[in-house]
Parts: sequence; C-alpha cells; structure tokens
Amino acid sequence: MHNLALAGLAFVFSLAVLIAGGHLMNRATNHSIVASALQGAGLKALNVRFAHYGTEDAAKVWSVISKTDGGLKAERAFLKLDLFFPVLYGGALAFSLLAVLFALGASPQGVWFLTPVAVAVLADWTENSIHLRQLKTFDGTAASLDAGLIQLASVATGIKLVFVILSLLLIPLLPLLLRRA
Repeated sequence: MHNLALAGLAFVFSLAVLIAGGHLMNRATNHSIVASALQGAGLKALNVRFAHYGTEDAAKVWSVISKTDGGLKAERAFLKLDLFFPVLYGGALAFSLLAVLFALGASPQGVWFLTPVAVAVLADWTENSIHLRQLKTFDGTAASLDAGLIQLASVATGIKLVFVILSLLLIPLLPLLLRRA
C-alpha cells in the first residue's frame, strides 16, 4: 500500500507541475488574450491538438491571433517560454518516476521507463521551435508557411500529448506493473 500511496502522491505532484506551469506561462506572457481570441473564433490552439493540422489550420489560428491587439507578441513570448517548460515538467515527471522506481526497488534497467518523458520533451521542443520559426515568415496566408515543417510540428504535437499522458499514467501504474510475485 505504501508504494501505491507514493505513486499517487508522485502523480499529483507531476500533474500539479504541468497545470501550474501552464497557468504561470499564460499569465507571464499575457497569453489569455490569445486563448480568448481563439475561443471566440471557435478554434483550438495548435499546441493542444491531437488531430493533424496543416498550413491552412496554422494560418487560421495565427490570423486570428494577429488581429488581436498584442496577440502575436503574446504568442511569441509564450512559445519562447514554452521552450523551457519541457525541462520543468520533464524533470517533474522523471523525478516522480524515479522516486516510484526507487521505492519499488526496481533494477537499473527501470530507467527505460523514463523514455516517454524524453520523447515528450523532444517533441515539445520540436513543436515550439517550428512554430516560432514559422511565425517569423507568416504574412497572413497559408502560402507563407512551409507545409513540411507545419506537418512535422503537427506530428510533434500529437507525440508530445500522447507521451506526456503516457508518462503521467506510468507513475501510478508502476507499482502494478512491477509488483513482486
């Protein structure tokens, strides 16, 4: 029971870092104006889309943002800060997984359970770097965007979301997966 309680606490800690970090990033960059503009236009931000997005989708999102006073400035600031956020949430997820693995007495090979965290962090960096680069060339049209890069960012977004969720779910599941017979 002790290991399940630790896993539950580690899960809550990592989830709190993800939620609080996102909230603080929104406040620090005034990104709420972007969220409000997108909500008003019935659009989802690119960084939370599980489904594929292309240049037309990116152009729609960034056009709405560009028509909002301070929108592009807030979006760029958010994306720049979001290059550092993966280190924070990745560290919290890795710490939580390692704490549970250590408590379970897992062998050193247990560090393979950190792979989803590394994949999520790398995917997040890829997504944010491409979005920042493409925003520099964006002139209000989909034609100003590189379809290959936007597609790569879209794939990275999906991978990031899946692997963050997988990392979170692994924390409470480790005691069950590594239960000693």
